[in-house]
Amino acid sequence: MYSRRFALMLNMNSGISVKEFAKKILRRARENRHLYRKYLKFFRQRNDSGRSFQLFLYFLYKTIREYTLFFSNEIVSTNGYRLKLIPNDTGISEELKIFKIHEPITTELIKKNVKEGMVCIDLGCNLGYYAILESKLVGKTGKVIAFEPSPLTFKFFKENLSLNEISNVDSFNVAIGDVDGTIKFLVTEQSNWSTVIQGDLPEYYKGRIIDVPLVTLDNFSKNHHVNKIDFIRMDIEGYEDKVIQGMTEIIKKFKPDLYLELHIPQMGIERTTKFLKKLQDGNYELEYYVPRIADTPWISDIKKDVIKSNISEFIKKLSDFSDFNISLYLKNH
Repeated sequence: MYSRRFALMLNMNSGISVKEFAKKILRRARENRHLYRKYLKFFRQRNDSGRSFQLFLYFLYKTIREYTLFFSNEIVSTNGYRLKLIPNDTGISEELKIFKIHEPITTELIKKNVKEGMVCIDLGCNLGYYAILESKLVGKTGKVIAFEPSPLTFKFFKENLSLNEISNVDSFNVAIGDVDGTIKFLVTEQSNWSTVIQGDLPEYYKGRIIDVPLVTLDNFSKNHHVNKIDFIRMDIEGYEDKVIQGMTEIIKKFKPDLYLELHIPQMGIERTTKFLKKLQDGNYELEYYVPRIADTPWISDIKKDVIKSNISEFIKKLSDFSDFNISLYLKNH
């Protein structure tokens, strides 16, 4: 009975047979195999092989669901608000459609650290998952200033602000960096992988190259008369050090907390080390970090995966993290 229902669902949604669907699943499973092994290796290195079965179920379910997803103008509910997804987006839109949540640990940490009345900067806001969450947390007395360079993604972000009747978010379709001007930007099919182009990109980064405006946060804050910044979240695909170079006055004046995804594969160990030492010189200290590979639906464990440390100790471990991203929470002391 269930196989007949499943076959009917496939024909209704995609017009393919169960046999063809099985072939597609196997092909997709082969494509995901290297990623599965990478995750498995990470947990085994941490003597946490108990999550191997969860990991297997996650990839199995994700692989199957990727071929049963057919969404257009889809809206999902998450964290108490609604998000309109980007059609054909194999990144955060697909993840939200399948799991209804993105980065469950980071989501909880944002809820913990963003308070009512704060002014938050959100860099790389994408379709608004974190920016809208932050807007709810800061309330009517706070504000979110959000930046998204991709014109298409920015369009959906603006629609999501309207969908949720958000009035305390200022949004800007620009990239943030170390100088003012324009810069080459790669728009990818996986929206949350779109990135400023810095030299050669990995082979898996494919998409359309456009020119986007580039500004520094220092100049932006002066030109827009920003007189308070409490918290900055950034997920900008390896451009973190350039952003920090362009916000030295903000750091001196406002000393905001930083929650950033550190893209070590893109930046490399040497550049990442210099970046962290620069933050250290600016009186920042690492409170804790979260391996991005663990911040995944069905797999994450906030008790195990939020790791207390400091910058000096973290730098010593950088070689262990050369293959994946790390989320860092830093405070200015």
